[in-house]
Amino acid sequence: MNVSFNYAVSHKLLLVNPADGIDLPKTVKAKPYHTRNIDTAKTLNMDQILLLLEKSRDTPIHMQVLFNVLMGLRRQEINAVKYSDVDYINRTLAVERQLGKELDRTPNSKKV
Repeated sequence: MNVSFNYAVSHKLLLVNPADGIDLPKTVKAKPYHTRNIDTAKTLNMDQILLLLEKSRDTPIHMQVLFNVLMGLRRQEINAVKYSDVDYINRTLAVERQLGKELDRTPNSKKV
């Protein structure tokens, strides 16, 4: 800006440079990009995933385990999936809602 104002003063478009006497801001050290560290001790390897899928096959939660392992969905997202969310032609799944506990938002509510 200072250069632009000096140009305007030199061409008699302005009488005074309004940026004179204003110091530049301090240089701020650039923040590093946010990186996510994955704890491999808490992550299942392929053999463990296959074993989990095999053992859950005849249980009521097999589809939930499958959706979680293959798509990384959370429990509330899995519970909210509808048939209309699945696009069989393009092979996509739209995750648009969650189902879970209803939050009690009244200010003076008490648990019984």
